[in-house]
Amino acid sequence: MLVADPDLIARWADAWAISRGAAMPVARHGGLYIHVDQPDQIGRYIFAQLDADAIRPLAASIDRSLLYLKICAPAASPSRTSVSSCRLAESSTNATSRRQVRQTIPPDTAGPWPGAH
Repeated sequence: MLVADPDLIARWADAWAISRGAAMPVARHGGLYIHVDQPDQIGRYIFAQLDADAIRPLAASIDRSLLYLKICAPAASPSRTSVSSCRLAESSTNATSRRQVRQTIPPDTAGPWPGAH
Protein backbone atom coordinates (compact mmCIF):
# COMPACT_ATOMS: atom_id res chain seq x y z
CA MET A 1 0.00 0.00 0.00
CA LEU A 2 1.27 3.46 -0.90
CA VAL A 3 1.85 5.61 2.18
CA ALA A 4 3.20 9.11 1.80
CA ASP A 5 5.41 10.57 4.53
CA PRO A 6 2.91 12.33 6.86
CA ASP A 7 5.51 14.98 7.80
CA LEU A 8 6.15 15.76 4.14
CA ILE A 9 2.39 15.97 3.49
CA ALA A 10 2.01 18.34 6.47
CA ARG A 11 4.81 20.60 5.23
CA TRP A 12 3.36 20.59 1.72
CA ALA A 13 -0.11 21.43 3.10
CA ASP A 14 1.34 24.33 5.13
CA ALA A 15 3.07 25.73 2.04
CA TRP A 16 -0.02 25.20 -0.12
CA ALA A 17 -2.19 27.11 2.37
CA ILE A 18 0.31 29.96 2.78
CA SER A 19 0.76 30.34 -0.98
CA ARG A 20 -3.00 30.71 -1.46
CA GLY A 21 -3.81 32.80 1.61
CA ALA A 22 -5.95 29.98 3.03
CA ALA A 23 -6.31 28.95 6.66
CA MET A 24 -3.50 26.80 7.99
CA PRO A 25 -4.15 23.04 7.97
CA VAL A 26 -5.68 21.42 11.03
CA ALA A 27 -5.76 17.72 11.96
CA ARG A 28 -9.22 16.32 11.26
CA HIS A 29 -10.68 12.88 10.46
CA GLY A 30 -7.25 11.23 10.42
CA GLY A 31 -5.86 13.67 7.86
CA LEU A 32 -5.46 17.41 7.41
CA TYR A 33 -8.17 19.92 6.57
CA ILE A 34 -7.57 23.30 4.93
CA HIS A 35 -10.46 25.77 4.87
CA VAL A 36 -9.97 27.53 1.53
CA ASP A 37 -13.17 29.65 1.46
CA GLN A 38 -12.97 30.54 -2.24
CA PRO A 39 -15.73 30.51 -4.90
CA ASP A 40 -14.22 27.43 -6.57
CA GLN A 41 -13.35 25.52 -3.38
CA ILE A 42 -14.74 25.48 0.16
CA GLY A 43 -11.98 23.33 1.58
CA ARG A 44 -9.90 20.21 1.16
CA TYR A 45 -9.03 17.16 3.21
CA ILE A 46 -5.60 15.64 2.62
CA PHE A 47 -4.70 12.08 3.60
CA ALA A 48 -1.23 10.51 3.50
CA GLN A 49 -2.69 7.07 2.75
CA LEU A 50 -5.90 5.44 1.63
CA ASP A 51 -7.81 4.01 4.58
CA ALA A 52 -11.26 3.43 3.12
CA ASP A 53 -12.78 2.48 6.49
CA ALA A 54 -11.71 5.80 7.98
CA ILE A 55 -12.44 7.98 4.93
CA ARG A 56 -15.77 6.42 3.89
CA PRO A 57 -17.81 8.05 6.73
CA LEU A 58 -16.29 11.45 5.94
CA ALA A 59 -17.03 11.07 2.22
CA ALA A 60 -20.61 10.00 2.99
CA SER A 61 -21.12 13.06 5.21
CA ILE A 62 -20.16 15.59 2.51
CA ASP A 63 -23.38 17.30 1.50
CA ARG A 64 -22.06 20.04 -0.79
CA SER A 65 -19.84 20.38 -3.80
CA LEU A 66 -16.44 22.10 -3.82
CA LEU A 67 -15.20 20.23 -0.73
CA TYR A 68 -12.37 17.97 -1.90
CA LEU A 69 -10.79 14.78 -0.58
CA LYS A 70 -7.14 14.43 -1.60
CA ILE A 71 -5.73 10.97 -0.93
CA CYS A 72 -2.23 9.67 -1.65
CA ALA A 73 -3.05 6.39 -3.40
CA PRO A 74 -2.32 4.74 -6.72
CA ALA A 75 -4.95 5.50 -9.36
CA ALA A 76 -5.76 1.80 -9.79
CA SER A 77 -6.16 1.06 -6.08
CA PRO A 78 -9.08 -1.37 -5.46
CA SER A 79 -9.93 0.48 -2.25
CA ARG A 80 -10.21 3.74 -4.18
CA THR A 81 -13.38 2.40 -5.80
CA SER A 82 -14.88 1.58 -2.42
CA VAL A 83 -14.31 5.15 -1.26
CA SER A 84 -15.63 6.72 -4.46
CA SER A 85 -18.76 4.56 -4.27
CA CYS A 86 -19.90 6.57 -1.24
CA ARG A 87 -22.73 9.03 -1.64
CA LEU A 88 -21.20 12.14 -3.18
CA ALA A 89 -22.78 15.53 -3.66
CA GLU A 90 -23.44 15.93 -7.39
CA SER A 91 -24.89 19.44 -7.35
CA SER A 92 -21.98 20.85 -9.34
CA THR A 93 -21.12 19.55 -12.79
CA ASN A 94 -17.75 21.27 -12.40
CA ALA A 95 -16.88 19.13 -9.36
CA THR A 96 -18.10 15.99 -11.13
CA SER A 97 -16.05 16.80 -14.24
CA ARG A 98 -12.90 17.37 -12.20
CA ARG A 99 -13.30 14.03 -10.44
CA GLN A 100 -13.84 12.21 -13.74
CA VAL A 101 -10.83 13.90 -15.34
CA ARG A 102 -8.56 13.12 -12.39
CA GLN A 103 -9.53 9.45 -12.50
CA THR A 104 -8.41 9.22 -16.13
CA ILE A 105 -5.02 10.93 -15.76
CA PRO A 106 -2.16 8.60 -14.75
CA PRO A 107 -0.54 9.83 -11.51
CA ASP A 108 2.85 10.38 -13.14
CA THR A 109 1.33 12.92 -15.59
CA ALA A 110 -0.89 14.84 -13.15
CA GLY A 111 -0.12 18.61 -12.92
CA PRO A 112 1.34 21.07 -12.70
CA TRP A 113 -0.89 23.07 -15.02
CA PRO A 114 -3.30 25.94 -14.38
CA GLY A 115 -6.18 24.70 -12.25
CA ALA A 116 -4.41 21.51 -11.11
CA HIS A 117 -4.92 20.84 -7.40
